[in-house]
Amino acid sequence: SAGIKDVIEEVLAQHYGALPDGLHVVSNKMAWSPAGRHTGFHPPLIHMFNKDESHLRGVGWFEDAGARRNALVLGDSLGDAVMAGDDGERHDVVLRVGFLNEVETEGELLAAYSRAFDVVVLRDSSLDFVMSHILGDVFASAKLAKAAAAG
Repeated sequence: SAGIKDVIEEVLAQHYGALPDGLHVVSNKMAWSPAGRHTGFHPPLIHMFNKDESHLRGVGWFEDAGARRNALVLGDSLGDAVMAGDDGERHDVVLRVGFLNEVETEGELLAAYSRAFDVVVLRDSSLDFVMSHILGDVFASAKLAKAAAAG
């Protein structure tokens, strides 16, 4: 996401607790001075013109993420749909959720979003669908797997 990783992770942590091992938020991470002032963003900077995985090679968690069977992509532009590559290329399953924030949600734009994304959320709706139906299941499954591994 070209959004702010720190904010996304904090919202997830407040809603679900600690992030499960192996779950990576791919977004722009804020950089802070020792005095606690925001000084910029850590590279690589994600923006609308580089939303594929090519700029992530060499980032520490990239290979681990590539070994993950599933990926979830959330985006509000057509370019976001390609962020995790094609199905089968690096992941067995990529679920793409697109947010079509336009007031007019009929015609060419809706058709394009419907082709690019598996789910399209219309008209600046809330994240309730994603938080309860998708991320809730991800976090619940991760907690069950962790408990089973602990024995």
